Amino acid sequence: MPLLEIHDLTMTFGGLKALDRVSLSVEEGEIVSLIGPNGAGKTTVFNIVSGNYNPSAGRIMFRGRPLHGQAMWKIARQGIGRTFQNIRLFNSLTALENVRISLTARLRYSVLGSVLLLPSSRAAEERFNSRALEVLSVVGLDHRAETVASSLTYGQQRRLEMARALALEPSLLLLDEPSAGMPTHETLELMETVKGFRDQGITIFLVEHDMKMVMGISDRVIVLDNGAKIAEGTPDEVRNNPEVIRAYLGEEDL
Repeated sequence: MPLLEIHDLTMTFGGLKALDRVSLSVEEGEIVSLIGPNGAGKTTVFNIVSGNYNPSAGRIMFRGRPLHGQAMWKIARQGIGRTFQNIRLFNSLTALENVRISLTARLRYSVLGSVLLLPSSRAAEERFNSRALEVLSVVGLDHRAETVASSLTYGQQRRLEMARALALEPSLLLLDEPSAGMPTHETLELMETVKGFRDQGITIFLVEHDMKMVMGISDRVIVLDNGAKIAEGTPDEVRNNPEVIRAYLGEEDL
């Protein structure tokens, strides 16, 4: 059974059809990339899977159970984390505090105990901070734990957003253009980081425009154009697909 299954997904905004009967699946342990021109519907797929939008038609199954129509927090609790195309951080908080926010639901002590600084509450806080530091270490930001988010470099902010998603301990991680705006050396580092996520048992569903990253880490690539799926296969199969070359890649990206 695939981890994620999407059947005939359709999304309309007024008279605009953003997705037209898109079907795809993501197997557990895969890195699957979703590519296509701007406006192809890639982020719309992510927004529906994560609960930001309700689809106009179609079904989404996660571990064999219906997912569509559920609240975002319920979807996150089932094991789906995501990042966004536009970075969404609490810029006035430190990197550690940003990750702690994602861990808040796992706190298990009373407000009164926290105010009174009871030993059980202090111990819980220490475990909480320790876990947040572990997550920051995974993305290489443990040394910047006390740095305010707005003072981090662009690439570090991207990594911090990933850390917040990882703090939810997802089994499926949706990464929406994680390398956007990164210089080449940071993109190469990011590729190894994403491979590391998979090695830890996290399935990756990736939207990305950097073809070197897509072709370098993906097990399968799915291509959208004008809201419809036009191709699917291994990186080599997609790279050599004439319709994909015409609609998106172009000769220079071969």
